[in-house]
Amino acid sequence: MLFKNSKPYTGFDDKYFVLAAIFLNTQILLSLFYQGALYALPFSTYLKKWVEYGGITLLLIGVLRVVYFIQLKKYPGYQNRNKRWLTLPLLLIPYSIILGGYLIFIEPYIGNELPGYQQPTMQTLLINGIVLLICNVSLYTVLIYIYQLNKSKIDAEVLKRENAIAQLKALQQQMDPHFLFNSLNTMVYLTENDHAKSIEFLHKLAFLYKRMVSQNNKNLIFLKEELTYIEAYASLLQIRHGTNLDFVQKIDNDLHATYVVPMALQIGIENAVKHNAVSKKEKLVIAIYNTDKHLIIRNNIQKTNKTAESTGQGLDNIAKRYQLVCKKNIEWHRDNRYFELKIPIVKSLTELVV
Repeated sequence: MLFKNSKPYTGFDDKYFVLAAIFLNTQILLSLFYQGALYALPFSTYLKKWVEYGGITLLLIGVLRVVYFIQLKKYPGYQNRNKRWLTLPLLLIPYSIILGGYLIFIEPYIGNELPGYQQPTMQTLLINGIVLLICNVSLYTVLIYIYQLNKSKIDAEVLKRENAIAQLKALQQQMDPHFLFNSLNTMVYLTENDHAKSIEFLHKLAFLYKRMVSQNNKNLIFLKEELTYIEAYASLLQIRHGTNLDFVQKIDNDLHATYVVPMALQIGIENAVKHNAVSKKEKLVIAIYNTDKHLIIRNNIQKTNKTAESTGQGLDNIAKRYQLVCKKNIEWHRDNRYFELKIPIVKSLTELVV
């Protein structure tokens, strides 16, 4: 009981602290009451007194430790620290009972006095013991507070990270229906207007969806992989729009080993096609290029009366995923002629947050 495991109460193993406390408190008391006795008296005589003081110190620390654990169990955690401070004076009750009982009923019958030294009075022992008690409990309490404070911070970070991962997973799962929803809109159009192209579109859609599913649980992918995906996606769009839709891509080769959020470029392209007219009279040109920190998707603005349905999750989804993954923001700018979307480049996995 006196040496019960401290981890369920304090969160850490305190056995080395307890052993050090027993040794140091015993030695401090002997040094205060019997200065120089270690060198002036035979070692065996000094050792008997050391064992006597060490035994009572062991008993006091063991009992007070159990009482302290009861307080920790009743008021656990960093948030209850003030309540525990208020109950600490209660430790004086078992301390006074044990030490007083020892001084009154046991010590007089031991007769273990050191020759040439005056035996300390009960008042002296009690006062010095209380001072040591306050020092020991204060240090022990501070250690527990430091541990609990650090643990609360770590727990908060873990919870924050887990929440971010949960949000990210939810956003990633949104992309499957979002991709299918917009692709099926195109399938409806092709089925009504060009059956042969609808078959070709369906085969390519199956290929792209297979790739998308394999990337669904990834937070980031290589830019080179995303560009390969974009080439396939662009061919899907051109099945429907033909030469009325043009893609211009100019990405530096040395950026192929950097990272982007999966489907970020695809959503940007999809956004351009969805919100602009695409016809022989009004050709839509989508340019993809890079700066040092961003991938740019730029398209000419062509007003459209299209009312194609949309889940409205595209750019918002990508923006949230960038925030969760690496705390970066997507940016966009629009004037009378062009819409420009800036997608952050992640140059190293050290930039990851989750």
